[in-house]
Formats: sequence, structure tokens, C-alpha cells
Amino acid sequence: MQRKIVWHMNKHYLNYLTDVISHQWNDPALTDYNENHEYTFGELAIEMLRLHVLFEQIGIKRGDKIALAGRNCANWAVAYLAIVAAPMAVNGQDDAAKAQWFPLSALPELAFDHDEIMHDAIKKYKEIVNDGLI
Repeated sequence: MQRKIVWHMNKHYLNYLTDVISHQWNDPALTDYNENHEYTFGELAIEMLRLHVLFEQIGIKRGDKIALAGRNCANWAVAYLAIVAAPMAVNGQDDAAKAQWFPLSALPELAFDHDEIMHDAIKKYKEIVNDGLI
């Protein structure tokens, strides 16, 4: 007997993704079929953040078009999610309404290990830009 699953979306799918990432940080999120590479939800979030830093660094703005071409793989999915979730404007509710953008050269002190994450992301994308990979 085949079961039919009905899922009613009461909010934007990216809000669902945010909820899953925050509650299942260490759980598997994406993998390449028959390969050894796997992303946890936490790694997915960090890679998306790194791409958002890159987008900012190279001047991508709201309304710009980004082409994504490649084989169907976990890295493609990460890039796609980063593109569709690119925060070109701050939106939110509750305490997120107080969020604001800062230039990378003037970041405030960040909580937990987020200073280290941002430092690593900026360093990595400077290397990518300097190596001419984008």
C-alpha cells in the first residue's frame, strides 16, 4: 500500500531550512550518491555563509542574475541554496528585526566562534579571488 504524504507549507521554504539547520546542526543534510562527501546541516549553513561573503565581496546586489551550471551534486545544492537565500536585504521578525549589515572591515564582536568563522570565510574567498577561480 502506497502512503500519500501531504505537506502544507505555512511559511517560506527557506524559513523551514533555517529551522532545520538550527535544530539539526550535526545531522546529515546533503551527500553525493556513491561518494564519500557529506554535508551536515551545520556545514551547509557555514558554506552558504561563505558564499554570501563572496557575493558581497564581488559586489552582487539584489536583482543581479547568477548562473549556476554543473553536475547534480551536493556542492551544486549548496551553491543553489546560497544563491536563493542570499540576504541582500535584512528581513526578520522578533529579535531578527534588529539585525543589521556591517562592512567586513567593521564587523562588531560576534558570539561563540562566529569571529573565527567569518575570519576563515574571508580568508578563503580572498584566496579564491586571488587564484582567479572566480
